[in-house]
Amino acid sequence: MTNKKQSGFSLALVSTVIIVIAVVGFVVLRMLDSGDASKQNLQQTSDKSGTQTSQQQDDPNVGYVVVSEWGVRFRPVDGLTGTIYFRPHSVTSDAYTFTTTELANKEANCGKDSRSIPIGLLTRSKDPNPADGGVIAVIDGYSYQYRAASAACSESETSSNLENSVASSVSESIESLEAAK
Repeated sequence: MTNKKQSGFSLALVSTVIIVIAVVGFVVLRMLDSGDASKQNLQQTSDKSGTQTSQQQDDPNVGYVVVSEWGVRFRPVDGLTGTIYFRPHSVTSDAYTFTTTELANKEANCGKDSRSIPIGLLTRSKDPNPADGGVIAVIDGYSYQYRAASAACSESETSSNLENSVASSVSESIESLEAAK
């Protein structure tokens, strides 16, 4: 009889060990699956953020100054940053003038509230051959012309040097005028 009790005890012990191993194995597998799911979630998250980044990088107008009202753009030359365009107060034609945030911050007369044309004037008209010439581009039936400012907007020598540099850079950049994408 003790022999049967011992074999019953051995069978119960072996069964318990097998159940414990199965439970531990199940828990370990669940943890590994959870880890893989976390990796997949991380990968999906990075894919999503990568997609957003690539969408931003895929914007064909990145790196250009875009005159959105007209649907045109130009690529600024190296060193030309913070370009601002606005309609000048003194001009009634379809035109925009330019400045930069740096120049506008140094010299109030070179900013958006100026009554003058700080750097230059970009105009457009439906006339394919304006009398005064100087067409730099024809885009969607409009002739675009650019003229440098006739007078300086800055009063100090330091601002004047910056103004000359900006004016030259804008003039050079405007030559790349094209339809915005």
